[in-house]
Amino acid sequence: MKNKSPAVTQVERLTALWAFSEAVLGGILHAFKIPVTGLFLGSFAVVVISLIFYYSKNPRQILKSTFIVVLVKFIVSPYTPITAYFAVFVQGFLGFLFFYFKVFYKTASILLGITAVTLSGIQKLIIYTLLFGFTFWKSINLFYQYLLDKFLSNPGNLMNIDLSLLIVSLYLSIHIIVGFFAGFVAGKLPSWIETYYSELKDRLSLDSSAILKIPPKGKKKAWWERKSTIILFLFFFAILLLSYTNPDLGKNHFTQIIIMVIRAFFILFLWLKVLLPVINKLFKKYLEDRENKYSDEVHEIISQFPQFKLIVSESWKISGSQKGLNKLKCFFSIIFIFLLKYEFE
Repeated sequence: MKNKSPAVTQVERLTALWAFSEAVLGGILHAFKIPVTGLFLGSFAVVVISLIFYYSKNPRQILKSTFIVVLVKFIVSPYTPITAYFAVFVQGFLGFLFFYFKVFYKTASILLGITAVTLSGIQKLIIYTLLFGFTFWKSINLFYQYLLDKFLSNPGNLMNIDLSLLIVSLYLSIHIIVGFFAGFVAGKLPSWIETYYSELKDRLSLDSSAILKIPPKGKKKAWWERKSTIILFLFFFAILLLSYTNPDLGKNHFTQIIIMVIRAFFILFLWLKVLLPVINKLFKKYLEDRENKYSDEVHEIISQFPQFKLIVSESWKISGSQKGLNKLKCFFSIIFIFLLKYEFE
């Protein structure tokens, strides 16, 4: 590997890295059953989008990069659900919006991080509410109050806690904190890159024989086979049983749970069997019609994927002497040093 030549620009490399994280790294995280894959990919997208603006000084470049990333994701992972494409579009549009108004780079990065990551969390809450209705949140509170009553002789003020509201607040707080951290890192990365580059440039090298292997993709599970769905419906069954056998939980609650479950199955059937196939068909036709326009960029990006796998693997090894947050800081800085400062032979 040698110092980077102008053949591939920094913005093109960043766009390629974003596409790699969405199309390949997401698959690796799913293979290892990482539970916060969406949170991680969203935060990483914030960092890359911010750097795309930093090195291009053009917010419209973010929109172009976003579309190319979606095209690559479509080609490499054609069975990706439509919601994943939507998430990428939202992240890119928000990036364009915040940097378009000439806000300070670090401030815009933090605002982008908080907004983009929090919206991804809100999206999941909206989906659950549309799917199960407000009965879902009421059921959590009733189940919580039932457990308190059975296991505590004097629950006191604990009975007044709105557990569903507490869960939602905690869930969104985690997204806000992670989003702030992602934006903060994006704002600091340019200076970190220069600092580590001046310290390590004579020691950095890549062994091209050490290509990272991608775990083979397993068969995708249907929605009713996923652990989260099974746990959710076991919870509903427990509430149903308690509602039927324990009058303290309310006479009408058993009927409400039955209606909620029927509603959820009906909405899922309508979405998966009627609406989603039509939307997927239209969306894929839209992408196929525009694939030729960006065909050179798309194939150039895909050809770089083996390099990125190697960069991620080697950066983790080089940062091995660091501990805690310093290890993460060094790890991400070295990734972008390889990405922005060097070119493969």
